[in-house]
Amino acid sequence: MTSADKRRLGIYLHIPFCMSKCAYCDFYSYVPKNEQVYERYANALISHMEHYKSAASNCAPDSVYIGGGTPTALPKEQLLKIVRAVRKNFSLAKMLNSLWKQIPQQLTFPLFARSDAQGLTDSASGFNLQTKEN
Repeated sequence: MTSADKRRLGIYLHIPFCMSKCAYCDFYSYVPKNEQVYERYANALISHMEHYKSAASNCAPDSVYIGGGTPTALPKEQLLKIVRAVRKNFSLAKMLNSLWKQIPQQLTFPLFARSDAQGLTDSASGFNLQTKEN
């Protein structure tokens, strides 16, 4: 089966971590109490990808969105480990559109450069504006 014969598929990966929980946010997210949560979550997500690999074998994912929470709240090695697992477990379309969400304070050039090398082509920045009420 050629990639042209495969069904299109979009992949969404939910990373539920944030640096703090915003009052306006309705998405499932939280601030981990310890560092081990990150690695356990990344490993569980990768395990799910491996499980669904054969079910998606007749699909050609043409988009990957990593959202949540704030994916860049993950330690960079865990985030890149997840991205590598997507590439390993799914036959990605050649014209892949990928997007990841981060807050500007967490974006560093080395992370952006390494993400680009892994195939993450776009990023969306958000600003959290909070005011103190008297």
